[in-house]
Amino acid sequence: MSAAGDRLQDTARQAALALPDVSHGYPFTPGLDVYKVAGKVFLIVTDDPDDPVITVKCEPEHARALERGHASITPGRYLDKKHWISVGPRRGITKRLVDEAVGHSYDLVVDRLPHNKRPPRPTGSQRAFIARRLTRFANEDIGMADPHAVQQTLAAWDVYERLGSPEGELAIAQAVVYLATAPKSIAVYRGLNAAHRAARRTGSLMPPAHILNAPTRLMKDLGYGKDYQYDPDTTDGFSGADYFPEDMSRETYYEPSRNGYEAQIAERLRQWAALRARRQR
Repeated sequence: MSAAGDRLQDTARQAALALPDVSHGYPFTPGLDVYKVAGKVFLIVTDDPDDPVITVKCEPEHARALERGHASITPGRYLDKKHWISVGPRRGITKRLVDEAVGHSYDLVVDRLPHNKRPPRPTGSQRAFIARRLTRFANEDIGMADPHAVQQTLAAWDVYERLGSPEGELAIAQAVVYLATAPKSIAVYRGLNAAHRAARRTGSLMPPAHILNAPTRLMKDLGYGKDYQYDPDTTDGFSGADYFPEDMSRETYYEPSRNGYEAQIAERLRQWAALRARRQR
């Protein structure tokens, strides 16, 4: 269901007020309801019924993806256009999207606060806030060092949603212990940022011809699909083929640590690099 008009504004307000240590008021102008955590802005809601818009903080790459997918999502109207987006009511702007946008904005602001200024432990219905933070932690700070970590946090979140307090709190506690004792790595996080930088630098280059389908004679004549190697059909399950565009040299974005499961990934990548080098002689 789309969040249109006053529903968009009300949904954003309710999502913000459900989060810990949130205050709001009108410090800039009577028409802008500003929501803060620890004195830092994370949400602005317009009070104009003819122009219902919310503005939230957003990571630049995610912001650009949202803007491409929704006509009513634009660069931030009131703040830094690179790190903020404004959301207006239109088809596709659902309650879930608004809830997630407000929660994500809040998380970005909280992440940048000194530890002694971060919100106190949530209570009651705000346990879902802890579950969301744990899921983010599992992806960002543990990653492939223990790929099961995110499954543990999602399972704990699901259990809490089903059981509530106090029974469901044990599942969240179990997830906390799991994450605390899991091996840590931010290699995927760094790799994603490196890939984003490469994409911005190189633009939209054509994939190499050998991995393109060739449904027509012309495409075959142009070399599409020529000498394509299907990895599962090779002896080692690894062809060593180059999938980077022809105008771009091979780059490495993901560099696994030696922690946890990533040690096995690192060894596999080392073996593949050796196979590739032998086949290219």
